[in-house]
Amino acid sequence: MWRSSDGKTRIDMPQSSVISDPISKHTIVLDHLKKEASIIPVTPPGSQLCRRARSQELLPPSTRRPCKCRTWASR
Repeated sequence: MWRSSDGKTRIDMPQSSVISDPISKHTIVLDHLKKEASIIPVTPPGSQLCRRARSQELLPPSTRRPCKCRTWASR
């Protein structure tokens, strides 16, 4: 594991590498075999929604209904 002076961390494995950038709030996964890079946004802790709330986000605002479940990740 490597850490740069600006806070980025890099973990190298034989087939891939993972670079985390807390400032820009994304993680880059490098696949060395396929020569591909995937950028994954990092969600802050406690911002995860239950399945129903996530599906409501896809609907137009006028048709959304509040979620009544208690599965919000508020830890």
